[in-house]
Amino acid sequence: MRNIVIVGTGGAGKETRWLIERINVVTPTWNILGYIDVEPGEDVIGDDSFITETTEDLDVVIAMGSMERRKFLYELYGKNPRVHFPNLIDPSATISDKVTMGEGNIICAGAILTVDVKIGNQNLINFNCTVAHDSVLGDFNTLNPNANISGSCTLGNLIEVGTGAQIVQGKKIGDETHIWAGSCVIKNTKGRCEVVGVPAKTVLKF
Repeated sequence: MRNIVIVGTGGAGKETRWLIERINVVTPTWNILGYIDVEPGEDVIGDDSFITETTEDLDVVIAMGSMERRKFLYELYGKNPRVHFPNLIDPSATISDKVTMGEGNIICAGAILTVDVKIGNQNLINFNCTVAHDSVLGDFNTLNPNANISGSCTLGNLIEVGTGAQIVQGKKIGDETHIWAGSCVIKNTKGRCEVVGVPAKTVLKF
């Protein structure tokens, strides 16, 4: 059993603990030491220094909705060579053997990733999301529940796809795009914008 800590005590943290427990039922893998947070609380075992100063091998999962925060902490913790970022995949997720991924990804119950899909680091793929053939996801993206990524799409970094949103075949989504819940994206986005609607339109650039 490998020691693991969960960074974040919010909803994502609690759901990630449940995910680890579900994995352990099928394949006993991790010993959950507790949560990491700046504020004391139930099962909180320390702050960031617990990770940055560890001298023993430690698995770390960053369970936070904020993509920017995930990026910051991934870079901070990654300076310690004893820290590792496992991919957590729910036993009910369906993933082909032709999917490649980096590290620190969270793939929740009911997710489906088909063939020749490439995923970077620290992506959160939530309940019942689908990612179809030949699609590429960069780093620090969040797919909220029931989001659908069609085939041959390319998503950059720090992108949030809202609950029930859809991206049609072959679209390119630029860095820091926020796609609102229920939207249907039928055009490429250049990034640093918010898009909403069916079909989705850009409502804010920043």
